[in-house]
Amino acid sequence: MSTRLHRALIEAVTDTLLATPLNMLISWVLLWFAFQYMWGPTVTMLVQTGIMFIFAVSRKVYLRLYFERRYESQ
Repeated sequence: MSTRLHRALIEAVTDTLLATPLNMLISWVLLWFAFQYMWGPTVTMLVQTGIMFIFAVSRKVYLRLYFERRYESQ
């Protein structure tokens, strides 16, 4: 396996391992709010998608910067 592929795989697995529990928590909180305030399925979907998108982009940016710094120091 090439070094580039190996690094990409490690980065992808790390991102997924960080995202899974975070997404579960965010989903649970958002669904709790949806039930409390009787949101319909469309509102719930739009709010959840928007918040998940923001968290995903910010997580990927910080994780990418972390790995970039890590590989530059090697």
